[in-house]
Amino acid sequence: MTVLPTGDLPADKISLAQLVQAISNGALVLSRDTDFDGCMQLVREITTKVPIYLANSLNSLRLEGQKTAAIEILEQFDWEVPDWVIVPGGNLENICA
Repeated sequence: MTVLPTGDLPADKISLAQLVQAISNGALVLSRDTDFDGCMQLVREITTKVPIYLANSLNSLRLEGQKTAAIEILEQFDWEVPDWVIVPGGNLENICA
């Protein structure tokens, strides 16, 4: 399986930091004259036509995978809860998982 970093970003509706993050990770970035929902619509259409797995916050399996990280941390700490777990912020989907 090939993983292609891509970004479909609403034109003039994201911060420079968000754009730099995508580009610095080698993403092919498309700027579209729409909002987040318009970008998601395009991504959904693409993933129905080509063999790409959509692993975004709307996919329940992504959240299950993020919960798995908590179990793995506990296993590595011999089932003792650490005092701190530092999680990247992004859009904070990791926190809700």
